[in-house]
Amino acid sequence: MLNIGATRTALLGNRVGFATAIGTGFCVLAIAILLFVSFRKRQRQRVDSSHAGNPDHLEPRSPVPPGSDKENDDPVELAPAIRALERGQFRRVIRLAHRYVEDDREPVRADALRLMALAHSRLEEYADAYSFWLKLASIEPSSWNYLNMASTAAVIGRFEAAEKEFALCRRVYTLECGNDPDERITFHGRYQANFLSSLDKGGRPDLALGYLDELAIWYSEIHITDSMFLHMRTMPPLEVFLAQSLPIVRKVMDESALSEWYRRVYDAVDEDGKGMFASYRIPH
Repeated sequence: MLNIGATRTALLGNRVGFATAIGTGFCVLAIAILLFVSFRKRQRQRVDSSHAGNPDHLEPRSPVPPGSDKENDDPVELAPAIRALERGQFRRVIRLAHRYVEDDREPVRADALRLMALAHSRLEEYADAYSFWLKLASIEPSSWNYLNMASTAAVIGRFEAAEKEFALCRRVYTLECGNDPDERITFHGRYQANFLSSLDKGGRPDLALGYLDELAIWYSEIHITDSMFLHMRTMPPLEVFLAQSLPIVRKVMDESALSEWYRRVYDAVDEDGKGMFASYRIPH
């Protein structure tokens, strides 16, 4: 589905290490989400849609085998909308994809909803985008779709819904990793960063700080700050964390408290990490 091809890479904006459909700060261009689309079936287990919305009864669905006919069978009907998305013609995407959002064929309907959500996000029409993420998650209850639903809800000020949806995102991600969310939630640092950035964008840096605290604890416990090492553990690069967390923390703390907050990370990381504090002029 939506096997858009290598040209998507050229559409990426800032190298931040993770992506979501909305926002600035920790987030990159919305189009980056498309990197996920063509790989989502073979890289990650999906959750059976019959249990969508019920985190206590979610079961993983086996991924489609790589190279199978089913995996590569992109809806021909949506090819013009996909091309328009690649070209940044978002109004055209909406016009072309809208006719398929109620298609009887689930794969076609899902991809049409995805295109609609992406296009509205790029146009900063987040309320419209949210409605399409909701519908998409009911068909494809994956952690990625719940992340985008939660992040978009945060941007439009639906904070209670956003936090509930992000909690569901984390439960589903835990299941996708083959773990039991009732025993322990599997942490995904880039998901966390995306969501807290959306809370800040929506005007709630105080809520964002709680999720930022969890990231700070992880950097402190990991110690190693090599970017590839962190990437393999789903964490944003430390330099990104430092540069883009500072404006959020400054909104809710005075300089004394801010220095104390960063000190715990500074004391725990390796020498390369300590050097990044100096490079980005982070109080500690």
